[in-house]
Amino acid sequence: MASRYTESTAKVIEPPGKTRRKSPGSGQVKRSVRRLESRAKVDGSAEYIHNLILPGMLYGKIARSSIPHGKILSIDVTAALAVEGVHAVITGEDVRRLIPDPYYGPAFHDQPILALEKVRYAGEPVAVALASDPHVAEEAADLISVEYEPLEPVFDEVAAAKADAPIVHDKLRPAATFADLKYLQGQSGTNVALSAHVRRGDLEKGFRESDHIFEDTFRNGKVIHAPLEPYVTVAEMAGANGLTIHTASQSPSFVRSEVSRLLGWPENRVRVRTAFLGGGFGGKLYIKLEALVAACTLLVRKPVRIALTMEEQFYTITKHGATVRLKTGVNKDGRIVAREAETWWNGGAYADIGPRVAQKSGFTSDCEGSVSLR
Repeated sequence: MASRYTESTAKVIEPPGKTRRKSPGSGQVKRSVRRLESRAKVDGSAEYIHNLILPGMLYGKIARSSIPHGKILSIDVTAALAVEGVHAVITGEDVRRLIPDPYYGPAFHDQPILALEKVRYAGEPVAVALASDPHVAEEAADLISVEYEPLEPVFDEVAAAKADAPIVHDKLRPAATFADLKYLQGQSGTNVALSAHVRRGDLEKGFRESDHIFEDTFRNGKVIHAPLEPYVTVAEMAGANGLTIHTASQSPSFVRSEVSRLLGWPENRVRVRTAFLGGGFGGKLYIKLEALVAACTLLVRKPVRIALTMEEQFYTITKHGATVRLKTGVNKDGRIVAREAETWWNGGAYADIGPRVAQKSGFTSDCEGSVSLR
């Protein structure tokens, strides 16, 4: 049967003086269209938060934990404050006087704005030195002295899941931010933030019908997102009762809601703005520097900027390392008949959005298995 194409035409009568609008995509097919921001990026006029300078702005440099796990016994900021040009030094206790419950996170409210009572990873922010010159702030941050009582650390995701492993968090508080994570509770007395199981079909029958069974264990390390524009946030007062946060973020709406929650403010008192993003790849989602810079700004009532070095970005967030155990049954033709997968994800000291990573890995494994975030 032959097909025949026909074409019909219709004339649209417009009212006098009215011009018919073209559809947004008309005339664009098979035609090269320049990106709107291409010229600005080439000539250097494109706005990036990293280039933002505000009048009277203070630069913040972070003093970080030198041990992976331990109790904080004391923080001595005397030498840092004695450096000429230092405006203030902020510690976790200063933040807690401003924000009584200074913990944030998209899955669990588990991460303090600055370390309180203990540190949970090497490089965790403990204090911030503020000065009008970034080099002075850096010098002062190096002079902040912290005394620790070291605790046994745990680095391996499989070892962290064992019953006798050192406990990183005594309790976990679900954030209930996202609908797909509202069931999160965490397993008290363990390092497991999420344990999920996915089953499909009769696994044991599949293995009985397999001609060959292979068991393998694979491991991969952590990976840094490494955007060319570092994590950077600038905050300033907006009148007496408001705050404007300029940040290189992929999720400004979440930043506004989470900072508002921390401060106990309605969201209309917090404005979050972004500019062009110099790379992110998922690493600039949720809260990174914004809560810390907001707290510093409210404490000193002056604009504050904190930008991380590339080294500091490695301390901030990584894509999870993992250990994967696979048991695979195949027939004589090499076709997979059954597979069991067990995956341990290394989420580090704080959950961030890691439980969702673990959850989704179970959904996509397409076999019976379990996934745990340690």
